[in-house]
Amino acid sequence: AEQMLHANEETDLPVLFFIDPTLLNDSRLTNLEKITLSYIFFESDSEIPEEYHHLSRAITPKKKNEIQII
Repeated sequence: AEQMLHANEETDLPVLFFIDPTLLNDSRLTNLEKITLSYIFFESDSEIPEEYHHLSRAITPKKKNEIQII
């Protein structure tokens, strides 16, 4: 679901990761000790509502899929 944030606004956004329990049965992973989970915010292609047009816009990212807000 989309959630619009104002400039300098902070919020808690819950993230749920599911790890398939059958992973434990995979013989190739018997020495697996750690799994790193991460997530990325992507720029939305949807139209920005009129009431948000005065807010800062995302600038060109330095890396692919990275968004900087100024």
